Amino acid sequence: MNSNNIILIGIGAAILAVGAYVIVQSSDRSAVTQPATAQTQSTNFNLSRSCAQDAATYFQNKWGATSVNVAAGDSLNYQDHYNTTLNKCLILVDWKFHVISTSNNSDLGFSDNRFLVDVEANATLGSMTFGLNPDGTINAADAAIDDCTVNGQKCTSIEGFVSLATPYLTN
Repeated sequence: MNSNNIILIGIGAAILAVGAYVIVQSSDRSAVTQPATAQTQSTNFNLSRSCAQDAATYFQNKWGATSVNVAAGDSLNYQDHYNTTLNKCLILVDWKFHVISTSNNSDLGFSDNRFLVDVEANATLGSMTFGLNPDGTINAADAAIDDCTVNGQKCTSIEGFVSLATPYLTN
């Protein structure tokens, strides 16, 4: 391979079934698929491992016990992913918390919030907020999602957010 070649790396769930492959674009611009080298697989593994560590640190600093009060029945968790196409470490935070009335201390239900973040840039790529009744069903008043965007694209449902966020978390 000479210095005029461009390597695009693709790795995913298929690595277990058929192995990883590298698409090499030669100087005449024709693409040739070749098995990924052990070095490429090792590099991707190291980037994924580094991303997991960076995401854990980001999550702890931004959402840790001193930053957010997680009460009984609330949930706060995340999923990290190193996106090989974008060369970015991403984190999807899922935070559900009780909404309590300040006037009579009654349980008004939950607020369900999801955030897709570029860890290194500390930039939110997507977010979604909607309300749930105390029994976990979608609050009719919040049937229209309060806020739902991923990389500038609007969404109108939980499924829409998942559909727009999934490509960031799968390659």
